[in-house]
Amino acid sequence: MSTSKTDEFAAGEDRSMTIAAFCAAEAFSKAQYFKLKRLGLGPAEFRIPGTALIRISPQARADWHARMADLQNSRQAKLEAERRRQQSRDAARCSAASPNHVSKRGKPGSVRPTPNEPASLDRDGRRRRRPRVVDVGGGVQR
Repeated sequence: MSTSKTDEFAAGEDRSMTIAAFCAAEAFSKAQYFKLKRLGLGPAEFRIPGTALIRISPQARADWHARMADLQNSRQAKLEAERRRQQSRDAARCSAASPNHVSKRGKPGSVRPTPNEPASLDRDGRRRRRPRVVDVGGGVQR
């Protein structure tokens, strides 16, 4: 019978964890763990003397959870979230204003005027579209 790593660690939460086990229990990658550690946001680690093993105690994990909750509710975090939202809005406006935006591209088969040639318009002032060409039985019909 096989059990998943997260099931094993949920049952033994009173034991210290390796970095890989901590990442599995928190459902993020080792790369994310080391990024948090580099930013000073990782959990406290301890090394077992005489070995290269790094462990995270249950108390360190609980402290880390409390610190993450405090950080999430802090004024600075709310300002950062608002800054990111505003940055996303600005990027969306800039993208939509671009002449290469998808909303400004013609549909396949539509007539696009060349820079030297004005668009051909119908009676209502709309651009004319080329008639569809359908290949039926080897002959071309319009």
